[in-house]
Amino acid sequence: MEEIIQDLDRYFQHARRTRLNTFTSASVLAANARKAIAALKKLLNDPEYSSNARFLEELIRGLSKAEGIYEKYCETLNSEHRGNDQLFINLNHTLYNNLDSFLQVFYHNDSDLLRL
Repeated sequence: MEEIIQDLDRYFQHARRTRLNTFTSASVLAANARKAIAALKKLLNDPEYSSNARFLEELIRGLSKAEGIYEKYCETLNSEHRGNDQLFINLNHTLYNNLDSFLQVFYHNDSDLLRL
């Protein structure tokens, strides 16, 4: 399970660092959201995390919104492969905020968050 947590932290760190509105950045954010959903589903099936099932399901629902935002973003791409700024920000924040919530709940007392 530690590998899953490290992956989730890596997706969080990428969203935190990503500021450039390009198709490539948006594609990576959307892919990371899909990967984060898969990782959270694995945790959801782990008995160790069963007491947090509602919270994990809420995060999965929140991250699921990223795909719709990404599709709308792609519809706005211009010839420079740049889409709508607000949609890009929404995509980034969807990933960042949900993973930040996860890390805060599970590591709020831990001063050593996993950092890659």
